Amino acid sequence: MNRIRINAMEVEQLLDLMERNNFLYPAKKEKLIPVLGAIKQNLQRAFGLPDSMYRTLTFYDGAEQMFASIAAWKYTPSSMIILHLVSNQPVKTREIFFYHILKLAAIEQEPVQAILTYYQPKTRFAHRMFTHLYERRVDEGVLIEPFHFYAFQRNSIDNTQGQNSPSTYNIIKELDRQLVYVNGSAIPGYESSSAGAKKVIKPLVEKWLNKGIQDKERNATSPVGTNNTGRWQIQSIQREDHAAFTDLLQAERGQLYTQALDLEGEDMTLSKLDERYQQQGLTRRRAILLCYARDSGLLAGALVINRGSVGLHFSQIENAAEFIGNSLLSPTELSEVLSTLIQASKEAYADCELEVVPLLIKSSQAEQMSVPGLVFQRQYNLMICNRANFMNWITYLMQEYEKSLNYSVNQSDTMTIEAA
Repeated sequence: MNRIRINAMEVEQLLDLMERNNFLYPAKKEKLIPVLGAIKQNLQRAFGLPDSMYRTLTFYDGAEQMFASIAAWKYTPSSMIILHLVSNQPVKTREIFFYHILKLAAIEQEPVQAILTYYQPKTRFAHRMFTHLYERRVDEGVLIEPFHFYAFQRNSIDNTQGQNSPSTYNIIKELDRQLVYVNGSAIPGYESSSAGAKKVIKPLVEKWLNKGIQDKERNATSPVGTNNTGRWQIQSIQREDHAAFTDLLQAERGQLYTQALDLEGEDMTLSKLDERYQQQGLTRRRAILLCYARDSGLLAGALVINRGSVGLHFSQIENAAEFIGNSLLSPTELSEVLSTLIQASKEAYADCELEVVPLLIKSSQAEQMSVPGLVFQRQYNLMICNRANFMNWITYLMQEYEKSLNYSVNQSDTMTIEAA
């Protein structure tokens, strides 16, 4: 392992090797082209951070054409996120991961309390490893949660109430309820209705749509940062919201998630961590928008908006918004809440270099919701492992590394591993 280097490879060479080994495959690279210059600059800056804040480990043997690389950066004050695992040789895959976790577990000046990553379940090595950790966890210290990863255009934030918006779905649903029969015939839905029925429904649809537009104009965003839209009220998190937000987190995500992502306490926006990144010309901060039901005062959902320098994660996790919806609501209500939160997120992304913004929704909720303007990208699993389980992880990787030294290489195992 003495040939593994930390933050030492030239950025251009690193990206070239990632491309040659199909980590930066053509479709991914094409998406990154508009910000590729910024990515190179930000990676170079990140290499100047202490390795307790950022590290890229690399192994490269030009003669044998063996390459392996993995990275991690400080995601919150308590946690590091691992990413960009790429390797073309199974022994090196296990070796570099083993060394990486050893280094993270050994940080003494500010010990890492949790390690997290987003990985695709189809990645065999990562999925097998994290499943092993989860099955042998102690003190409920390992979490695996499936997420749907979406993208939406920033320039469409103000136009998400289109033809197929939740409001329109509600109109059609209400029309179906009110106009069960026209001329003695049942109406299953507007599109399948007879011409005679449509003549009755059309003016009602137009009336309701016009009413919706008028309501939207009356409930425009106020200058003090509170957005009242129909039955929902949006605001940035304040001290008095902490108890309600904590209750939502405990119900929808659990204690490990809350602690590992530092979503409790006085610095949920990561201002102190951001100051440390800014010393190297980078940024890492967070904004939290809350959505309350105006009639009941129920906290209906939250949007945790991550902001960071592009390139720290090639899937732009550092700039992803995560929706945390209240499971007490119906799928239609959750869709309305998310749509309203997305509209309110424009200011938080005002200085973002990305035209397409990532969005994470817990899969169990995403599968029931319908929000226009969202483009599904892929399935991710979020894995969180706390410090009490680091030794289980190290033991597993050590066994895998020793095992891989002696087996005959299977072709499927030599493929590039993409852990994030």
